Amino acid sequence: MYTSTILSSVLLPLLALATPIRPRAGGPAIVPIPSTCSVISPLTDASVYPPPSTTTSPSTTTTPSPHYSPAASLLANQIYAYYLAPSDAPGNFTQCLEQCYGFGERGTCKSAYMATGVPRPPMYGLPGGDESIACLMYGVEVKETDFVLVEEGFGDPRVGVIEC
Repeated sequence: MYTSTILSSVLLPLLALATPIRPRAGGPAIVPIPSTCSVISPLTDASVYPPPSTTTSPSTTTTPSPHYSPAASLLANQIYAYYLAPSDAPGNFTQCLEQCYGFGERGTCKSAYMATGVPRPPMYGLPGGDESIACLMYGVEVKETDFVLVEEGFGDPRVGVIEC
């Protein structure tokens, strides 16, 4: 008995040291994007964004906020998604990009999209449909043609293609 206790107290810690610590359940790790990489947005191209200005008075010009939704054809390349409550600050785009960068092996996730007012899909036995802030991640470098203008929802869209 005494010998087995001593052996257990010596061998079990050694086994723990031999096991590498890996990310487990939960979302992708938040990994800062190194300065050697760049993040490009296909929606900021001059031909697409900003949309034409609308004059509201002789001295004031405003730009309507575009509503870009991922095209249905992009769904096949979606590798991860999460949805936040509308009360969460939309400033989470940096986190969305860093989680894309931290997803799987380097280079697995190439693009991230975030927007407000996105209908949550049915999941976990809930019907879905309530508005959320969505972070969608893709295994391809998305292009301008991967998004469509919609009338409502999908506000304040942000897209980043990570190039390293």
